[in-house]
Amino acid sequence: MRFTGRWRLLPAGAALAISAALIPAAAEATAGTPTHPRTVAPSCAKTALKTWLGVKGQAYMGNYWYPVQITNVSHSACTTSGFRDVAAYSIADASATGGHQVGAAARPLGKPRTVTLAPGATAHQMLDIEDVTFFARAECHQMTAPALAFRPGGRYSVEVSFAFGACSAPKFLYMTIDPIHPGVGIPPAYN
Repeated sequence: MRFTGRWRLLPAGAALAISAALIPAAAEATAGTPTHPRTVAPSCAKTALKTWLGVKGQAYMGNYWYPVQITNVSHSACTTSGFRDVAAYSIADASATGGHQVGAAARPLGKPRTVTLAPGATAHQMLDIEDVTFFARAECHQMTAPALAFRPGGRYSVEVSFAFGACSAPKFLYMTIDPIHPGVGIPPAYN
């Protein structure tokens, strides 16, 4: 077979670079890899998640760290960005009549992120609660709060019965919550 027309020869390096770039594409095409992007799991419904507190971490400089565990109890994968709004509540069931938020909500740390949870998988966030007995009573207005309420930024909230020392002064910040992380959370231990 004879080619007609004008042809330019490529330098050896350029020819090698082009063929190196074409080999993975050819291998991918023969392997039957789909060319459409991976589908993203839907957002987790309230019924898909079970929220619970892990064991309290050792006190360090007046702070206690609690891993907030978020488990997918549904039969399909879903995504969650965890909780940015965490607050103490005056009664154990924050959705019951008469319950109200006590003091300031936890201050969110870092940038929010999204985690995909397979069925049965758990993600976590670390909740830091300062020991309010170190604060002046007149500033903090100390009390015992019987519950924590977690809101993912949507319409619903999740309540966890948990009695702890809280500050009822509205502008007194004593809790922080970090972004969600994949996997089960373990509280830090300070030796």
